[in-house]
Amino acid sequence: MTAPDPVPPRPRPGRGRRVLLIAGVIGGVLLILLATLYLNRRAATRQILIGWLEQQGIEADMRVERLELDGLVASVRIGDSENPDVIVERVEVDYAIGAPWSKGGLGVTPTRIRLVRPVVRASVRNGELTFGSLDPLVERFTGRPPRPDSRGPLVLVERARVRLDTDYGPIAILGDARIDDGKLMRLTARMPATAFRSGDVEARGLQATIDLTTTGDRVALRLVAAAERASAPGFGGDQPRLNLTGDLPYPDLTARRGEGRARIDLRLAAARVAAADASARDADLHLTFDGQTTGWIETFRIEGVAAADVRAARIDSPDASAATPRLRMTGERTVLARDPAGLNWRMSGPAVLTAARASGAGLDGVGINLGSSGMAVGGRGAAMEAEGPLVLSAERLNWSDLSLAGVRGETDFDLVSDGGLRITATGGLNAARGAWPLFGAPGGDDVPELAGMKRALSAFALQAPGFELTTGHSGTRLVLTRPVTVRPANGGVLTLDPAATPIFAAARGQAGGGALSLTASRGQGLPEAAFAVPAWRLTPSGFTATLDGRAALDFGLARGITLRTRGELTSSAGRLTYAAAGCMPLTVERLELDENDVVDIAGDICPVARPLVSIADGRWRAEGAMRGLEAAAPFLALQFRDVDGGFTATGGPAGLGLDARVAGARVEDATTPLRFHPLTASGSARLADEDWTGAFDLSRNGTVLGRMTLAHDGPAGEGGLTIDAP
Repeated sequence: MTAPDPVPPRPRPGRGRRVLLIAGVIGGVLLILLATLYLNRRAATRQILIGWLEQQGIEADMRVERLELDGLVASVRIGDSENPDVIVERVEVDYAIGAPWSKGGLGVTPTRIRLVRPVVRASVRNGELTFGSLDPLVERFTGRPPRPDSRGPLVLVERARVRLDTDYGPIAILGDARIDDGKLMRLTARMPATAFRSGDVEARGLQATIDLTTTGDRVALRLVAAAERASAPGFGGDQPRLNLTGDLPYPDLTARRGEGRARIDLRLAAARVAAADASARDADLHLTFDGQTTGWIETFRIEGVAAADVRAARIDSPDASAATPRLRMTGERTVLARDPAGLNWRMSGPAVLTAARASGAGLDGVGINLGSSGMAVGGRGAAMEAEGPLVLSAERLNWSDLSLAGVRGETDFDLVSDGGLRITATGGLNAARGAWPLFGAPGGDDVPELAGMKRALSAFALQAPGFELTTGHSGTRLVLTRPVTVRPANGGVLTLDPAATPIFAAARGQAGGGALSLTASRGQGLPEAAFAVPAWRLTPSGFTATLDGRAALDFGLARGITLRTRGELTSSAGRLTYAAAGCMPLTVERLELDENDVVDIAGDICPVARPLVSIADGRWRAEGAMRGLEAAAPFLALQFRDVDGGFTATGGPAGLGLDARVAGARVEDATTPLRFHPLTASGSARLADEDWTGAFDLSRNGTVLGRMTLAHDGPAGEGGLTIDAP
């Protein structure tokens, strides 16, 4: 029996066909999944993105409006739904999907991101910026270095709002921005009027705008800010306004460097500025700079050429004031730097300071101009210093009743401000014209010598070739290093020599005073004199000075007067008085009475209850007592000795006047042989309207023997003494 032929086995599919079959199955599944994902792309995309954020610990929500293979449109919320950190009304993202075999591998690369009406909530506390729930994400991406072969997307931000909470209160910032490849290309932002307050720091109605444009590696910047009121400890300002424009290098945010040329134009103005005890009204600062910058925010250096123009309508402080002051500095070599020790700055170059009027330390100036060919100004923190040569000119300088015009001077100047202000100036000063009307204006009825004194004090030139001036928080001090000379226009020289103590010193808030010595050579208006002034001081209405010295002069009828005195000279409210400390020796060569001259007068003049001399309103008065006076009357051949009594002398527009009261005097015959034995005289004499009158009783041992009568007509030059005996 023959076996049947076996059934041939079914051939197995080949390996290649199996792979194709598996690939087909996988492909079918992927197609189904892709179709499903595409049909549910919005929900899938939302789930992927929101899930990823939740894995980072960030609560978020997203609504996808449109999703395509090359982009999406959505709205996003990040943070607590009740108080989100970020809300973006519309997000548009254009992207490219990379193939697995591409250089970047499989992935999504955004090329354009547009954010419409985003709202971001952030805070700055103790100098630290935080974004709430976004902080972990910000740290993750900012801590990762950028890929060198990747390019950042174009980011467009439109109608953004930032709500910033600070230690000083909330801030709202509105703006638009354009960022390309991580580089800020355009920014416009504004801060609506806001009120700030934290402790002693306050700003009311603060608002600002900023406009920034980047071209290549340069940034054009414009910043405008203003406030109704701003204040900080030791500082305050009303209606401050800031305008800043700049052409700056674009900073390298990766290397944290900002290097390149920087040009800045800054203007800062305020209706009123107050710092410490000083205040300025209608203040304005204009600063320009062109230079180089290096470093970063923590440590940087800015160096170049600057110009500054600072002005104000008025500056006032307890110690000084100025009207329309202005400081101009041009071509200044400027350095602004920050190091671990803090902020420091320095400017050096020409400077000019002007003021229509300035006052301080009892000095008042008009038409002030201070110039320097090389002033150096610098500071660190709140401290500053200025030093350099100064050339001074002034239309007029007034100090109490002293007025100087056509003033010119040169000094080495140093100013330091480190919690208090200190100024030191060393140099010299000249004045073409000066006036110190101690005796009033010249009058037509003045005796020639008094008129000459008044003219000398109303027109003179002053030279002060050496002085040291120091003024500051503790007070003011003026020291003469060389004598001062005063040259009246009508002749003579008055020299002021330095004493052991300053010529002027004043504690803060006090009037002050000083010491000096003076000598005078005779001229038409100056006597020959030498006086020490060991102490003088300013008073609310003038000054008072202690005098100790001698003088020689002619005055009216009295020729060849010499005297020595010590006492107090006081000027108060236009009245000048001299109170002698004691009797002063006096000699007079002669009293000119034409043919009836009285000569060789000598004795002591002593003070009484009133000042010895007083001058006011163009009139003068001298009143005192005579002690041990001697005189001779050659025309009568009489000698007067031991004259005691009192006198009152006056002068003014009505002429000279004299009332002499003689309580007792010894009258001796000067002829040989004697006409009579010594007699005692008592009585009075008077000068009025240039006429002399008088009467004296002559007695011996208490018995009246006769009467001596004085009658002299000054204008006519007639008259004399007559003696009548019973």
